[in-house]
Amino acid sequence: MSDDDNTFYILGTGRSLLDLGTEERRYLDSHPRTLGMNRFYLNYERLDICPSMLILSDVNYYADLILRGCIERLNSEGRCLPYYVSDEYLRFYRTGPFRELRLKRRVSRRLKRKTGYKPGPLPAYDNLRGFPVSNEAKEFYWATDFETPLYHRRGSLTVAINLANILYPDCDIKLLGIDLSNPGYFYDDLITAESRDMWVDEKYDQSKEAGTHASARPKTHDSTTLCDVMRNVMSEFNRQGRGLYCCNPQSLLVTEKVVPYAPVIAAGAGR
Repeated sequence: MSDDDNTFYILGTGRSLLDLGTEERRYLDSHPRTLGMNRFYLNYERLDICPSMLILSDVNYYADLILRGCIERLNSEGRCLPYYVSDEYLRFYRTGPFRELRLKRRVSRRLKRKTGYKPGPLPAYDNLRGFPVSNEAKEFYWATDFETPLYHRRGSLTVAINLANILYPDCDIKLLGIDLSNPGYFYDDLITAESRDMWVDEKYDQSKEAGTHASARPKTHDSTTLCDVMRNVMSEFNRQGRGLYCCNPQSLLVTEKVVPYAPVIAAGAGR
């Protein structure tokens, strides 16, 4: 790998990841700055790409399953990857019984939206790193440290980019597996009636019917889409004089001219 490769890679879970070539997969697997989003780590061996760090910003029933599944796999494989999660998890699971009571009631309501779900203690993992995060921030802003909630709007991608910007403020960022034009995942074949809660949320069937990811569609009471939000993020990167790119030319971010396309491996890198 070239020492000049000043890039941070964010790995989503879109089907376009299956199109990566052998050289690209080897390159990403050995790269020191790769952030796996949500369920990516649970199936990284399908791509032969193990990320160097993980992120989970949602706090709900489905995210709780992801958190537990990732921790169990990290422990079973003896890995100590930094795992960045909403600090609500740490305050919910790792504080005394009489602290953060208001937050604990709120989180409990989110987790119990699935009938009969009663989460037990969180498995031990010493490398959880909490961050504050906004919830559908109405106005755009950009956190420059962990004292400010990371920017969240229409999906976890904005949080992942904001995190990467804080951790490596001098790096360009490339997005992989951020398709939006296709609601599928690189692990689609695992989705069954019995196991679907582990792999998809309640929006999956709607996304399949619509043909686009939920974040790319307006809500009933909110016409803003992820493409709209990412225009603000792109403007912030332009202001900083830094690069933000998408490596899937068919992603809505590229076809809607929100984020420019760039190949996974820049010319001269990896040599």
